[in-house]
Amino acid sequence: MPLVKKFLSIVMMLSDIEADWIKYTRISFRAVAFLVPPMLGACTLGPTVTPEHISLPDRFQTYAGTGVNRPKDAGIQSLNRWWQAFSDPVLNGLIEQALGHNYDLQSAAQNVLLARAVRDETASAWWPQIDAGMSGGDVRLSKVIDNHMPRVFAQPRRIDVSTLSYSLQARWQIDLFGRIRRRVEQKEHGIDLMLEDRHAVTLTVLSELARAYVRLRGAQRRLAIVERYVGIVRHQAERTRRLYEQGVGTTLQTAQVQADLDLHTARIAVLRNEIARLHHAINILTGAMPGTMRPDLMRASATPKTPDLPRELPSRVVARRPDIRAAQQAYQVALAGVGASVADLYPDFTIPPTFDPSASSLYQLFDAQASSWSFMLRAAIPVMNGGALTAHVHAAQAQAEASRRVYHQSVLNGLREVQDLIVARQNHDRHLRLLHHATGSSHRASEQSRRLYEAGLTDILSFLDAQRVAVSAEEQEVEGEIARAITAIDFFVAIGAGWDV
Repeated sequence: MPLVKKFLSIVMMLSDIEADWIKYTRISFRAVAFLVPPMLGACTLGPTVTPEHISLPDRFQTYAGTGVNRPKDAGIQSLNRWWQAFSDPVLNGLIEQALGHNYDLQSAAQNVLLARAVRDETASAWWPQIDAGMSGGDVRLSKVIDNHMPRVFAQPRRIDVSTLSYSLQARWQIDLFGRIRRRVEQKEHGIDLMLEDRHAVTLTVLSELARAYVRLRGAQRRLAIVERYVGIVRHQAERTRRLYEQGVGTTLQTAQVQADLDLHTARIAVLRNEIARLHHAINILTGAMPGTMRPDLMRASATPKTPDLPRELPSRVVARRPDIRAAQQAYQVALAGVGASVADLYPDFTIPPTFDPSASSLYQLFDAQASSWSFMLRAAIPVMNGGALTAHVHAAQAQAEASRRVYHQSVLNGLREVQDLIVARQNHDRHLRLLHHATGSSHRASEQSRRLYEAGLTDILSFLDAQRVAVSAEEQEVEGEIARAITAIDFFVAIGAGWDV
């Protein structure tokens, strides 16, 4: 408690320091005023960060000759909420739930906050770093050390000493060559890089959720088709068994119908397993526990309607992609690193002022004679380091050049993905038209086969073959619709739509 009281007394008296101490420290303020102009005129070393220019074609080549005007940027922005183009309220609700509750998105947001905190920590080096301290207590000196303490006349040496002290220590680095400025610049671009990573996570989560939902609806439709066919085969298997017992049927017909029934019944278990797995995936993506039953997903529904894609699209839309934007930010981070490495070749100036009075009594602690302080300018100049600093500069330059090449490659990859999906969409349209035509033909054939079978003009195996072809065509049409919808989802992701929701 005595030390606490002494410390509180020191704090209360700091604002009442004697005038003679101010006289001694007046020179320090003159030194600060002398050093401020060079600090304000500090230079920044290293390459200037400028956007990298890449020449792009006006449009994707597949769109040439369509006769449709190129959409404006406002039309491209309207694709941000691309999932609404599927006209499915359940999908819209799932997307909104994922945006608010997905843990990957929340983790990516925290990474952005972390990058900002690191930037603020780096920027703090621009300001003086000041620490305050105090100490007090009793010290006992040794009696057996010669000349440990000078004698005063014939008085014996005092071996018990009381000390009190308070101190202010500071360190101020002068950013004369832009070392701190370049490091802060690095962290600023690091924040942008984390933002683009968050955008990429958003695109990934939304696209994976949309794909899982489309596949779920497709699996439910396929399950309904197979269950309907199993019902037909089960009825015919029972009929064939009765005919065999009456001596009309044959063992061949009975065995083949039963095998067909067992094979398609086994497919029901596979499809139900796929539906459960897709349910669990949707639960995870929306931040719910796996196995959570959603009534709107348990009820079978039609596959979402695939929206029409833009007939023409400028190639510059690839600049919206988070991976390309992240590659650009990584290049700028590397360029700032080159500047920081170059600044390390130059002197480092710091001002380390200290103020450390000490005395044996509280009333002496604020006397001018008790003051101990220093104010100076320190310079650290690299003289000989075996080429380590130069090697750091060369390494940073190589890293920047590698990042620039990665950026160019990411642009080419983005163009390729969009181009591939445009071609895939066109082929899916033709493929789906043929499948739809095949489904209609097979249903007409199965209906005709049923009539012939009921009239006794064909056997059970021919009837089941026609039914099997119709079921297969219907399943393939559903799978074609799923593939077409997933291609549309991939297209929206490829042009970078949807991350800025």
